[in-house]
Amino acid sequence: MMRPVRNILISLIGLSIVAASGFAYQLGLDPSPGLGGRRVLVIAAGVLVMLFPFYSAKIEGFARSLYQKYTVFRENFYDRLHVPDRFRHGLTPAARIKLAYGFAFLACAVAITIQTWFASAGTWSTWLTHSYYYDQLADAFLLGQTSLERQVNPLLLALPNPYDPEARLGLGYLWDATLYEGKYYLYWGPMPAVILAAIKVIHPMAIGDNLIVFTCIALTTIFQTLLLLLLWTKYFQRLPIWTLVMGIFIAGLVVPFNWMNNRPEIYEAAIMSAQAFLMGGIYFALLALQPGEISPRLLTVASVLWACAAASRTVVVFDILFASFLIFILILNRRGSWAWKSGRIIALGLPLAICALSLGTYNYVRFGSPLDFGINNQLALSDQKKHKDDFFSTGYILPNLEIYMLTPPERVSTFPYMRSKFEDEIELSVEPPDFYYREHITGLVFTFPFAIFAILPVIRTLLRRVKPENNDFDGSEHILQWICILLSGMALIAIVLLLTFFSVIMRYLADLTPILSVLAVMGFWFGYRAVSSDRVLRYAYSGIGVLLAGAGMVVSNLIALLVSQRINTLSPQLLPAIDIFFKAFFSS
Repeated sequence: MMRPVRNILISLIGLSIVAASGFAYQLGLDPSPGLGGRRVLVIAAGVLVMLFPFYSAKIEGFARSLYQKYTVFRENFYDRLHVPDRFRHGLTPAARIKLAYGFAFLACAVAITIQTWFASAGTWSTWLTHSYYYDQLADAFLLGQTSLERQVNPLLLALPNPYDPEARLGLGYLWDATLYEGKYYLYWGPMPAVILAAIKVIHPMAIGDNLIVFTCIALTTIFQTLLLLLLWTKYFQRLPIWTLVMGIFIAGLVVPFNWMNNRPEIYEAAIMSAQAFLMGGIYFALLALQPGEISPRLLTVASVLWACAAASRTVVVFDILFASFLIFILILNRRGSWAWKSGRIIALGLPLAICALSLGTYNYVRFGSPLDFGINNQLALSDQKKHKDDFFSTGYILPNLEIYMLTPPERVSTFPYMRSKFEDEIELSVEPPDFYYREHITGLVFTFPFAIFAILPVIRTLLRRVKPENNDFDGSEHILQWICILLSGMALIAIVLLLTFFSVIMRYLADLTPILSVLAVMGFWFGYRAVSSDRVLRYAYSGIGVLLAGAGMVVSNLIALLVSQRINTLSPQLLPAIDIFFKAFFSS
């Protein structure tokens, strides 16, 4: 059964290599439109891979004989050195886990180092700040008010309709702020400003939105690393350590992290603040589910972090409600007294209830309604009041799906040889509704092809049924299925919100990709475990995973270089120098 599947898979890999090499220029993989000697060699190698099933038996026999000779040589070598048996057969499980932790934290540190390079625009030391929105809100909180100190232009207030973008042309105003009863407010979640206010009490200083973006991206990467480590050590520790390391690199360098680091404004700060708290909550929630126990303290930590996520970006409340519901069901299905169950339900629900009450009070103080976040009074590109019923619609699904998935990068003649397409360059096969907005973007097929592995946990969950009597958490199949449902459901909620929203913007992908990357890595692990008994199929599967992961990370970070002019402004010679190096290399 495995051999036909393996042969088909290998042939498809070879065909993919040939296609990628033949269209390397169009895909942005080669700056030269001509084939060239190197691309011809790659195409030839792809053809050999395609034909591999016809001569695989001879290669397998030869490889088997080589491995047997190597095994005899290794044992003789160990005998001569008198190597103890405990070192001959690999590391102990405990030593292997320690090694995995070391490599994992090293991979996390490398990913954050790359993030630091982008956040500092390639200088390592200069942190260019574009906006101080959250800093202004923190100052307002310290003064005991919810409106900003900044005064509104009297000419703006004199307009019959200041929310009409054409009417306020030429007037100075705070872009995208909420204007209500002659004062400026922010519609973004207040949690980052609350933290900044606490910092300012201890050490008064101005903190730009860019520092919030970088810090929260780094924290998201750390929580993703911890989450992947937790999953790997509990369920996948027999897999090679490199599969864990690759997953951490994917999580830390996934689109659009460094895109946002190179364009760090208030929008990115709110999104990444929510993601940092959301991923932290997921980690502590899974950590709370210990063998034979559900820790109320760790559930409280998870709930507090999720409350902070909701207070940073309201849209994540749907993910939080879904996750809380699953945990609630898990608690009810555990054997225990009602007092035991009630304590854990309160530990999970109380911080979230306090958050909901606080946000409602915050909105009521500002706008007289607990559910009004100020979006309708926003000074944006369009009159939000006129289109308040058009923010979400099923009519956006098809154009959004096409843009988010299939938009290719645009070729440029110098390094990084590709950039995201601008809104007027994106061609759509489906006409979007009139109230529709898009910015420059590159589709997930090009920036995150590894996400295809996220399908495997979903398929696995749908095909398997867990008996009710296995509900007790003991590290068994039930809790692994529960984790797959948790991550798949949260990813699906984020996808639905993305596809039904009127605006298509690259940074919105950050509402999805942190969870999707963890789910995709889990899917890769499931697949690797399934094919591990067949050496050739395992190597082919690994090659596909590494190729998709590497291609996605390269494209994601190359297009991030040109999302703004920060790098060209602070390091004007950097990109031209890299361009000269690559052109010299390919022309040699």
